[in-house]
Amino acid sequence: MATKILGMTALTKLVDKTKKYVNDKKLINVMEGTSAEGGYSAVIGGQGVVPGVCSVSLGGYSNAVNGERAVAIGGWSLLCNGYNTVCGKNNLEPTAGYHSHNNGDGFIVGNGTLSSRSNAFRAAYSGDVYAMKSINGTGADYAELREWSDGNPDNEDRCGLFVCFDGEKIRLANSEDPKDLLGVISGNPCIVGNNYDDQWSGKYKKDVFGRLLTEHVTWEEERDDNGNIITPAGEGDVYILSEDYDPSQSYIPRKDRPEWGYMGTHGELVVIDDGTCEAKGRCKPNNEAKATAAEDGFYVLERIDDNHIKIFVR
Repeated sequence: MATKILGMTALTKLVDKTKKYVNDKKLINVMEGTSAEGGYSAVIGGQGVVPGVCSVSLGGYSNAVNGERAVAIGGWSLLCNGYNTVCGKNNLEPTAGYHSHNNGDGFIVGNGTLSSRSNAFRAAYSGDVYAMKSINGTGADYAELREWSDGNPDNEDRCGLFVCFDGEKIRLANSEDPKDLLGVISGNPCIVGNNYDDQWSGKYKKDVFGRLLTEHVTWEEERDDNGNIITPAGEGDVYILSEDYDPSQSYIPRKDRPEWGYMGTHGELVVIDDGTCEAKGRCKPNNEAKATAAEDGFYVLERIDDNHIKIFVR
């Protein structure tokens, strides 16, 4: 019978009488066929093979963590390469990432079978996200974060009011504004464009179409004091920082700044009205940027209460 395990730092190699489970500093309560040959790697529970440096297989069965600094979490027959975090089952083999470039896959949810590998979800280090099926949300409109031409100096809540483009910025709409330039300030968008939530929009250099510019870099192998490889040699592409970027400046997301608003341009939106609009009728903005009944304009889906209607915008 195996001795009680108190912690990884105090472990000595122990094998129970069935010889199915092994416990040592790198293999914790695992099945036969398990190995963790990579430096500073481990397999904790289940069955897996971890030749990668500083990598881990946590639970699951038949997981292969081949790259450095990668993690397989539970599941069945997961494949990991460098800097991948994978969960689920039978995922497609991911592209390795690295700390010195923006290539490769970051997070993957596998949903394949023993006969056909596939992914339900994949997030790449480039910032691109891929899903096998639809992305669902409770909101019912597409919106873009747009800057107010007046800066919204009093931090007014303008939700439910019509807005119109004013150059690339927006302003409150009036009765003379053309329909193709109109939108509504959304309170619950399903999809948001033009949103830089984590970092300043000018952090990286871009071309005229907004594509991030990259440069190719290489790096040398690194070893620890015992000669173990902790960073293999490699190469990849990195985004180029702008000369105008100042990392010492704190960044406030656009959605948290009064000078930006969610301009809903497609879908179902709630609008403040003057009480004249009727379901199945049409509306347009009045000179207070509120909806008013009209012969043509936006279709009114329903009246919500005395001062709010739901319209369809496209």
